[in-house]
Amino acid sequence: MIGPLSAVLMTAIASSLATTPSSDVPARPTFEAPSQGFSASFPAPPQVIGHGPAGDDDSGYWIYAGRSNGASYTVRIDQYPNSIRVPAPDERAYDLLLRAHAVESSSRLKSEKSVGVGGLAGLEGDFVGEAGGGEHMRVVMVGRRIYQISYTPAAGDGGEQGDAFLASFQINPR
Repeated sequence: MIGPLSAVLMTAIASSLATTPSSDVPARPTFEAPSQGFSASFPAPPQVIGHGPAGDDDSGYWIYAGRSNGASYTVRIDQYPNSIRVPAPDERAYDLLLRAHAVESSSRLKSEKSVGVGGLAGLEGDFVGEAGGGEHMRVVMVGRRIYQISYTPAAGDGGEQGDAFLASFQINPR
């Protein structure tokens, strides 16, 4: 019997073999999270923490995190409980999410721009930490879920791998 991790690894390997690498950034296998409604090209299978809602009035969250050569790649999903009115998925809500992240991470939101995230309108923010490190994050809402896709480069990293990771994120039908 094949376990869930083995199935994910086998799918990733098969996907990797089926892709043609670009000349600039090497292709990576696509990680599929069907129950969370997304796929993304992590540098290696990510660690997963979190939990789904225990009931209709509970919230849930999941964090998919991977590291490679000092850089970190993360997809965080927050799910609203049914008892809370979900804000409209618009630039104002996304701006508030990025600003809340800056406060939570003790960083400064340096810039914002509208971007497509998984085929939907989203917002991207660039952050600068107190020690000078940076982070690039995209946010998008789908139904009762907020997806935050982020990349923190290693020192001296040009960002190509992070750009490829952010661009690889796709919303998949559940």
